[in-house]
Amino acid sequence: MKEIKRNQDGTFMKKPDNVWSFNFDSCISCKTTVQEHQAKGLCSNCYSFKKRHENPNIGYQNKWAYKYDQCIKCGTMERKHLSKGLCTKCYDYTSMCISCNVPTTKNHNKCRSCSNTGSKRLEKTRRKMSSIKKQQYKQGLLINAFKAGKDNPMYGKHPSPETSEKKRQSMKRLISEGKLTSLFKEGHTPWLKNKTAEEDPRILNQENHWHWKGGISPTYVKIRNSIETKQWREKVFKRDHWICRECEQVGGKLRPHHIRPFAKYPDLRFDVNNGITLCKKCHDKVRGKEDESIDYFQQKLIQINKLDILSNKM
Repeated sequence: MKEIKRNQDGTFMKKPDNVWSFNFDSCISCKTTVQEHQAKGLCSNCYSFKKRHENPNIGYQNKWAYKYDQCIKCGTMERKHLSKGLCTKCYDYTSMCISCNVPTTKNHNKCRSCSNTGSKRLEKTRRKMSSIKKQQYKQGLLINAFKAGKDNPMYGKHPSPETSEKKRQSMKRLISEGKLTSLFKEGHTPWLKNKTAEEDPRILNQENHWHWKGGISPTYVKIRNSIETKQWREKVFKRDHWICRECEQVGGKLRPHHIRPFAKYPDLRFDVNNGITLCKKCHDKVRGKEDESIDYFQQKLIQINKLDILSNKM
């Protein structure tokens, strides 16, 4: 190996750009020039390896480890201390998974299958994450995108025409490149456009449709939106003092319920004694059970009339 000489006065020569070190042109151990020179003709990797094996007590005040003089299992000082008073050979790398009780490597708490994405976090971890997120929401660092209505930051906002045009052009480009499939090809027309039930039997019209009830929708809508219905509604609310007679909720979203069904008893549609006040929650529970609840609400109505008579006398 070629050795680089010093100056006559004993000073080191200036290191040229194409030379590995002052006195050596490569590592004397591994012959590499990629790693930087550390000392004594050794690269950084070889020097740290030699230093560690020649003097294993470095950094521990002439001790094998911080709390141990030698390996507690085999009593050696030649191998490096790894953990818990054991050398690299005696230390057991295997441990049991806390979820499925399967041996794992490298002292992991969980095996590879249990530590994958989607596994349940520990309760302590979940509480810590939730508390951090709550603090971030209060500080305004995070925005809850799942808020509905006016609480949502995007409420009432619409994209500009330029943004809509950019989205349309990008969708066209993705479809043309084959990265996105379109449900309808260009120039596609619906199969029922400009067709009638007489021309195509697939179009179900009036009596052929399973939801057809003889054309009763216009009459039903007129009755529901009539002045008589609004007056009947106000009279029922006033008699019951705007209180739900099922859960006794005062005010809120109230509904006038027909004790005898609206469709089966047309003569009693505007009879005040055929109505009772319910809140939205209680009214939804009665839907579909109108015939079964007739006797129940009639008894409720009798109790209401008795109470009103007693209160008027007092």
